[in-house]
Amino acid sequence: MLMTDKLNRNIYSGELIGNNPELTSELRLWRFVICQAISDSYLGTNKEKITIGLWIRGDDFTKVCDLADLNSENVRKSIYEILISKPIIARHLGEKLKKFIQNHASRHH
Repeated sequence: MLMTDKLNRNIYSGELIGNNPELTSELRLWRFVICQAISDSYLGTNKEKITIGLWIRGDDFTKVCDLADLNSENVRKSIYEILISKPIIARHLGEKLKKFIQNHASRHH
């Protein structure tokens, strides 16, 4: 499903992050929510990891990704890979993904 942002400047395609020229506080907030889920996927308890696994399969996750200007399918695949990896690899993948999201989130500020 293709969606456009509030100002009709961006179409979400297959990229992890769209080309949004300015990042609002709301956008940064939703990206933080995603980054927290990523942290929980490799630092959390087994119960938290199961919760993250269930959450990334639902509509709420897709909505949060849309609000964060992130491609939900790509982020979902990345988090799933973290969840099924051994702890040291999961941590590496998670930190790398969070850094990528955070660096792009602050690129225009």
